[in-house]
Amino acid sequence: MHANTSEEALGQIRQIHSRLQRNKSSKKNVRNNVWKLERLLLNDRLSSEEQEKAIKRRELKRILPALQSFYEKFEVDLEYNFVSNLLADKKVRLSQYELYQRFVVLVKNEIRLANISRDDNVLFIGSGPLPITALLLHKFAGCHVDCYDRDRKAAITSIDVARRLGSSGIHIFNEHGESLASNQYSAIVIALLAKPKGKILRRLWKICRSGTRIVCRTSDGIRQVFYETTDPVLFRKYGQAAKVYAKGDQTISSVLLVKS
Repeated sequence: MHANTSEEALGQIRQIHSRLQRNKSSKKNVRNNVWKLERLLLNDRLSSEEQEKAIKRRELKRILPALQSFYEKFEVDLEYNFVSNLLADKKVRLSQYELYQRFVVLVKNEIRLANISRDDNVLFIGSGPLPITALLLHKFAGCHVDCYDRDRKAAITSIDVARRLGSSGIHIFNEHGESLASNQYSAIVIALLAKPKGKILRRLWKICRSGTRIVCRTSDGIRQVFYETTDPVLFRKYGQAAKVYAKGDQTISSVLLVKS
């Protein structure tokens, strides 16, 4: 599929949304159409102006929540399927995960953005069943990483994954980000699907010590088709220090906040 204008892209997004809705319970249907959606939009063929024009269209705004929900289902299913294979077969490697290279780029960008090093004690909020961000932070920065996930099943699965991969520098807890009670962390990364962002950031700002670097993930432009954007009011409130925008096949942008 090739989209040269916001109007063409909008028409193709509508078609994909219709196909998703017609058979929403089929994992295969969701997977196939989400991949089509990615191929359509993750190529930077639309200018920032065209993206802005498309995302403001009422008809696209109306179907955004459904598209984001389908993408979340796609991503969670992708993680659980991979984890199942990883835990069942010792020959399976983390690098075989379909979105591995995408996360490598994302995490390396965030390490540079927040200047994360082996001396940091890092918290990752919203680690999911496959704690790939934590695993890559530990691999590339050498830092210790604690993970919070509010979903008990995801947290238990993550523990099994960390154990299977021999990642002793990673610890997973079945906790809510907005319940953080310790100021021991020098850097914190908040997953895009971790919610509610407002409560989480308010708690971090209350409990964290001065100088703590907080990377909050968000979605911009046409990539809001995949993920709900983080309210920009929060970034203004807590003082955005820097940002890395998603490009190419990346779906996630990263914003750096520094606790004053």
